[in-house]
Amino acid sequence: MNINLLRVRVVAVFLFGGLSAWVPYGALADTMEMDPEKYAALKAFADSRLSETKVPGAGVGIIKDGKVIFAGGFGTRDLNTGEPINSQTAYLIGSSTKPFTVTAIAILAEEGVLDWDERVQTYMPSFKFKDEYVSEHLTLRDLGSHRSGVVDEPEWMGSTLSRGEMIESMSDFEQSFGFREKFEYNGSGFMILGHMATLASKTKFEDVVIDRVTKPLGMENTIWSDLSGPNPPYTDNVAYPHVVEDGEARRIDFMFEGEAIRPSGTMTSNIDDMLKFVQFHIQQGELNGKRLLSVESHEELITPNSISSYGAGLSQEKHPAWQELYGLGWWLGNYNGHRGVHHGGNSTGTLSQVFYMPDNDFGVVTFVNVEDFLSDELVLFIVDLYKDELQ
Repeated sequence: MNINLLRVRVVAVFLFGGLSAWVPYGALADTMEMDPEKYAALKAFADSRLSETKVPGAGVGIIKDGKVIFAGGFGTRDLNTGEPINSQTAYLIGSSTKPFTVTAIAILAEEGVLDWDERVQTYMPSFKFKDEYVSEHLTLRDLGSHRSGVVDEPEWMGSTLSRGEMIESMSDFEQSFGFREKFEYNGSGFMILGHMATLASKTKFEDVVIDRVTKPLGMENTIWSDLSGPNPPYTDNVAYPHVVEDGEARRIDFMFEGEAIRPSGTMTSNIDDMLKFVQFHIQQGELNGKRLLSVESHEELITPNSISSYGAGLSQEKHPAWQELYGLGWWLGNYNGHRGVHHGGNSTGTLSQVFYMPDNDFGVVTFVNVEDFLSDELVLFIVDLYKDELQ
């Protein structure tokens, strides 16, 4: 017999044994429209893994067939207070910012402001790496697909240098392998992309993303924020970073990340907003009847440019083909023959994952408030939970 779907919108703590003001591994759901058996399985898995890993809390969002079927959290956003996570809890998304950067660049390309295949020196004649040939031939596409062959960036976190000053300092960056020879993850390339957007559009990069991406999508709680210090500046509902030491978790303060690295990864968002971003990409550049990007330009973002050997998170023995390729700002893989697109991100004390299946109208976003790949485990568990329906 079919089980009726739960169709409720609530703010409550769900527990197998009853209701309480707060229990460390209860679920706070702002949108709940899952099959009860699937929800019970998800909750049991989340509760178990939070307990085993000592991660204080996790945020989860699921989109299926064009609608949000779950948006909420498990555990606590702040171990010091025990306050629960919900779909409005803000968190640092780290390198999950990169898909925002390439989306903005793609929109500028449609406007004729930038071109993925144009040389960086066209927009910034003074730009150079140590290798003259690479400096002269490097394109925006090379940067967006991590195939420059240049060594990865030094530790830029917390630097007070401007983005332009950082890029000037890259003039002595050497090749770690041949130009366009293979994939190597490199955050410096996205800082350069952001600077190209500024130079070509004559608009601050951060404003390009807000004005052309987040604001049109109604992502009102997605901002550029350096959440430095113990007191977040714009909301009380923040997932604080934590570390696990000697088998116990403890809260830590937000680390100052600096403005220059923003194109590579310093956005703050929440589950509700990130689900809008995922739905926009599932619908190939459109949300709520508003098209920001043509289907052709969107498809270019998820067309392979590099073969990736980057072995983190979703690249597990269970799904060995998950991270084989990289497009522009997105990893590309497959799940039982279906395309999977994703990008993860970490900041000090947090880790996030954004995932969608473009041919199956299905997407998942997760975050955890410890640097633990539980965020990716949750994605894999949820996709497995719905595998029979992803045909």
